[in-house]
Amino acid sequence: MSKPQFTFNCAVCKRVIDVGSSELVRVLRKEPTVGSAFSNFETYYIETMCVPSEIHVNIVVIDEQGKYRGHKHSTVKSIETIDEELAGKLRTVLNFGGNLSRVLTITLCGEPLVICGEEEACNAWSDVLAHFFTISPYETTEWLSLIREVIEHYGTKSKLNYGKIVLLDTGLINQALKIFEGIPVVELRRRTVHRSKDCEFSKNLVKTLLSIPASNSKVLATLINTQITELKSLLADLILQLKAKISNIVLIEEKDASLASIVESLMRRLLPPESYKSLTDRMKHEELVILAPHVVHAIEPLAKALDQRLQ
Repeated sequence: MSKPQFTFNCAVCKRVIDVGSSELVRVLRKEPTVGSAFSNFETYYIETMCVPSEIHVNIVVIDEQGKYRGHKHSTVKSIETIDEELAGKLRTVLNFGGNLSRVLTITLCGEPLVICGEEEACNAWSDVLAHFFTISPYETTEWLSLIREVIEHYGTKSKLNYGKIVLLDTGLINQALKIFEGIPVVELRRRTVHRSKDCEFSKNLVKTLLSIPASNSKVLATLINTQITELKSLLADLILQLKAKISNIVLIEEKDASLASIVESLMRRLLPPESYKSLTDRMKHEELVILAPHVVHAIEPLAKALDQRLQ
């Protein structure tokens, strides 16, 4: 969704809010406003950091010219506190820059990841990723510094499980790329992500995070929490609706299709049109790329069907 451009007065504190500014925490486009007199109007859910200790929520109506026409609702949300040590680790991770979106795409999808760096940095990264940028539990291994230890744990070729982060010394990068064949590897020293993929959701999230002053830890934490909470809500709704429609036998018609394409096809085939539209309207920035692996793991018949397709 392109960022809307309009201004209105916050119904909580009366402050003028410029929706195109960087102070926004989140803007979520809603359904067109119901009613013949407002058929061309749209409703926006907007969260702003108007004061340091709270988020103000305004649900407003915008006409076809993009002008503010009124409020539907407003409320206040408290801001989650953030431990200063964890905040410092978050700021360190954000220094990775634009390539961070590739790492976040991996962890948000729940896929395995190898991180190579100094011990303190690796532990900081695993703490931040597990706390802020996951929607399912992750298991993080202890930091290993010797190739002998790596081979003892994983052998000379390893297929890591879903939801696992391996931490290795920076000097083991070449061995990591060989042992963990096909697994994404983060090289902290060079700010590089090997074998990575990316999606618009992660790109937009990182771009917004990098636009916020690093000293404003509460805003950073609140923005992340809002985005990840929405992903979790979407995932719960998607799993619930598909589970109710999927039988013990799942037929996958698409050959060599991505997980996102397969899940989208099942949604289109199995869900009522209004449910399909409601879910897809909430996924405008490739959120389904992130959610699809979790859907597959949560629905056993679907996971079995995909395993059989790969055999």
